[in-house]
Amino acid sequence: MPWIYGNFSLNQAQMENNARLVWAYFAALKWTPNAVAGMLGNMQGESTINPGRWQSGVVNPEGGFGLVQWTPATKWFSWANARGYDTRDGNRQCERIEWERKNGVQFYPTSKYPLTFTEFSQSTLPPAELASAFLYNYERPLDPTETEAWRRNRANDWYTFITGMPVPSVEYTLPFIFWHRRREWR
Repeated sequence: MPWIYGNFSLNQAQMENNARLVWAYFAALKWTPNAVAGMLGNMQGESTINPGRWQSGVVNPEGGFGLVQWTPATKWFSWANARGYDTRDGNRQCERIEWERKNGVQFYPTSKYPLTFTEFSQSTLPPAELASAFLYNYERPLDPTETEAWRRNRANDWYTFITGMPVPSVEYTLPFIFWHRRREWR
């Protein structure tokens, strides 16, 4: 199935098409469904999972572009053009995200979510927690709380979509897990 892209918002069926492609790409790299769902919740908030979408639908190299709305868009365009890639190619945008993970680019641990990008990609924390981690550590908007709850809910929806299973219930929150892990390291 081909990517659906253009400078417009995707509808649910179109987002599902592209979400399947995102999941297939990262599942082949052994990312957990929890991590991919957390990222998809953010991609939906950023671009409606549309690799051809400009920020707010306005063509502006200083604005965002693509699945994760690289800002400025030239960050993505320069990298893609140097490799001869079509800038609207969703697989190439997924490749860029994996390149960022491998090279320590874009995703930075925060005090609120002290995960590295590799830890994020392998995490079995709840999809909603990972949506927040991706929001704070990768997207880094001026006010993450503005869309955080919405992205967390979408991450849960995407988890159910890509796995065919309900989101597992968990007993502990992320801060407890890191506190507990730090105690084990002593």
